Amino acid sequence: MELNQEFMEQVRPVAIANLVRVGSRHDGGYVLPASSLTQTDYLISLGYGNNFDFERDYLKSGKGKTVMLFESSITFQYLFSALYQDCKRFLLRKRAFPLYRLKTLILFIRMTITPRLTYVNKKVVGNRNVAPQKEITLKEILHTQSKSLRGLLKMDIEGAEFECLESTIESQQIFDLVSLVIEFHDIQKRTDDFLNLIHKLKSGFQIVNTHFNNFAEIRDGLP
Repeated sequence: MELNQEFMEQVRPVAIANLVRVGSRHDGGYVLPASSLTQTDYLISLGYGNNFDFERDYLKSGKGKTVMLFESSITFQYLFSALYQDCKRFLLRKRAFPLYRLKTLILFIRMTITPRLTYVNKKVVGNRNVAPQKEITLKEILHTQSKSLRGLLKMDIEGAEFECLESTIESQQIFDLVSLVIEFHDIQKRTDDFLNLIHKLKSGFQIVNTHFNNFAEIRDGLP
């Protein structure tokens, strides 16, 4: 099935030199201008997903760079408990040894002790409805950053990106950043919301790379 050409015109990237891939070769890796690394001082990363290759590569790109990584659903206690329960099942011969669980826990520990990376166990939302110990808005995160520093934002928060972006567009805070790397979800259900956000973001940014989910079905010409 062909993609909707009117839709494609809205998300078509401009031609730009010196694009680099940061992060893993599969899910968790993104293409962006090399200047997004060289001309920024910090990365705000929303969403962990048991992969911090992108954040690790960012830190390697400069000695003074820092990362703040936000994730609400993954903690040491959760991963350790899952490993413990699966090890009990293994000892009872009810399942194979949980090697994946062990690797996931080790990866999490490595991430949390990485120098210049701060892990924050909070849910990032557009508008906070509960105590600040559990949720934080993107507006609040951006407000903590020094105006003298330049930032990069990476976002993969399973649909919450719409409200987060809308609120920071209204406050104009999003336009203080140098670059955005965003995974959009549910575009087929929220096409108008998506295109409206893209239109607003284009007032301060250019699209330099667009990548669709190769495993997802195209419906009505939309990825």
